[in-house]
Amino acid sequence: MKTKILIAIIAVIFLANCSDNNNEDKVEEAINVKIVPIEEVSYAKIIHSSGRLKSAKEVKLAFKTGGIIQKIFVSDGEKIRKGQILAKLNLEEIESQVNQAKVNYEKSLRDFDRVESLYKDSVVTLEQFQNAKSGLDAAESSLNIAKFNLNYSTITSPFNGKVYKRLVEENEMVSPGMPIFMVGAAENQWQIGCGLTDKDIAKIQLGDKAKIKFDNYDQKISAKVSEIAASANPINGLFEIELTLDSQKNNLVSGLIASVDISTSENQTYLKIPIQALVDANENSGYVFVPESNNSKAKKAEVKIVEILGESVLVNSEEKISQVTTDGVEFLRDSSAIKIKN
Repeated sequence: MKTKILIAIIAVIFLANCSDNNNEDKVEEAINVKIVPIEEVSYAKIIHSSGRLKSAKEVKLAFKTGGIIQKIFVSDGEKIRKGQILAKLNLEEIESQVNQAKVNYEKSLRDFDRVESLYKDSVVTLEQFQNAKSGLDAAESSLNIAKFNLNYSTITSPFNGKVYKRLVEENEMVSPGMPIFMVGAAENQWQIGCGLTDKDIAKIQLGDKAKIKFDNYDQKISAKVSEIAASANPINGLFEIELTLDSQKNNLVSGLIASVDISTSENQTYLKIPIQALVDANENSGYVFVPESNNSKAKKAEVKIVEILGESVLVNSEEKISQVTTDGVEFLRDSSAIKIKN
């Protein structure tokens, strides 16, 4: 019996020793990492947007009277001169209206002359005289309107420039004020119009610098914010701004779509970290591993991404960070043991 008890005690001691050995085997091996210091930088946040290129002097031309378009003399992209006739209406109906107005005016003038003579002789009353005068005035107004319509039955160019878009075809019926052409002045400044959210519009000021990039041009073009809308567009809720380009490239074409990067005037301080230090990142945030406990462990800390600048990232963090780990971060987890490699 004593022999059996002794054997049991020896077995328990053996198992305990084995358990201690297994625990020793489970001690976490330190991961080799590299540590780099963090620098604080002052940075003007970039606002990204897009917009359409247009001439700073871009207007829509229309007839001041309605009718049928008889002839269009220019096409899209064609250069135009100041005073050049671009289109005209069919004049038959308008000329008939002028002739009819002339006949009515001449009759009203004869009637007035006769009534005026009779009034001087006290043959007709004052009321009859006044009615004749009112009829003459109305006929004169109708004649002036008809002449106005005749004079403005053509569209002429207000300046030297180019036709960006012809909006109608010949023989179409148009109403007064209906846009017929979109034209822009020659040798004029180019502008980009784009819309910003209420969050972004609060960060920019007149004169803020920007960089403009077109898909079909390799180089970026400098620009400045020249106009800021006082209220949002009721259709899309965006605030419209205008940027005036510094360059006067002759090969630019109205209507081109450009990407826009606006540098805000308000500088803020951010942490600048190597991009390889960032893990588990999305568009707005990510994580870094911060050395602690005399550089023996790595703590996982969340950061807010502000801007990606090539091989570096500007971030904000609620925690005080002076250095981060780089090499080996893919093997780390919160509180991992680390070993600094040379």
